[in-house]
Amino acid sequence: MPAREHRNGRVFEYALASAFSRIIGCEITRTAASHHAESMYVEVGEAMAGLKERFDTGSDNAARFLISKDKAFNNARSVKIQDDGHGRLGDVRDILVHYQDGEIGISAKHNHSAVKHPRLSDKNDFGQRWGGCPVSEEYWNRVRPVFEKLRQEKERGGLFRDLPDKINTIYNPVLLVFEDELRRLCQDNSNRFIENFFRYLVGILDYYKVMCLADQVVVESFNLDGTLRWGSKWEIPARIESIERKGVMTIPFW
Repeated sequence: MPAREHRNGRVFEYALASAFSRIIGCEITRTAASHHAESMYVEVGEAMAGLKERFDTGSDNAARFLISKDKAFNNARSVKIQDDGHGRLGDVRDILVHYQDGEIGISAKHNHSAVKHPRLSDKNDFGQRWGGCPVSEEYWNRVRPVFEKLRQEKERGGLFRDLPDKINTIYNPVLLVFEDELRRLCQDNSNRFIENFFRYLVGILDYYKVMCLADQVVVESFNLDGTLRWGSKWEIPARIESIERKGVMTIPFW
């Protein structure tokens, strides 16, 4: 993530945590993550005053909206900003509002609504990591030569940007192998892989997502397990309908 986006994300996190803390009337738990976010919030200079004001206003509106919809906020005892390590484990919540019988998670997004951006490699077992089901030996045998070619080119001092015809020699071959393996994982492991994969992408725990966009604040309920008091309980997908590559027609999955 670019340094500016990282900074802006942290500033928004602190603005949102502060809004909940102020409106509910409870403290922000002092942690390394909260100290880091607060320092970035304080250090935003006059040149960024407009952005900071937008974050403060958006955070206040989002917090008041959620508090009015989910009565569990009324019993809150503390607000905590989580460190990034939880996200790598599937917990995408940036802020936790603790109350007597549990906690409410909030994901804070600045200028985007993206889920995870997982990557492929010849060492990353995406089946195991994303869905708890390992990839096949055939997948490794087909994908490793492509990455080995890249490794050899790097050792010769070549740059990725200078490689000719990358679409047909790198991207498409890897994507084709990935599509075949993804289809096999879904077929061999029934709904288990699809549910795990879905949760890996959107998060393993329920949460509210607050997005501060250029001209509006959007609040969404990710109520996968029905623990949130606002937003309908989600129905976990049972199948993948299609795969779509950028600039290429949609490929039916089944």
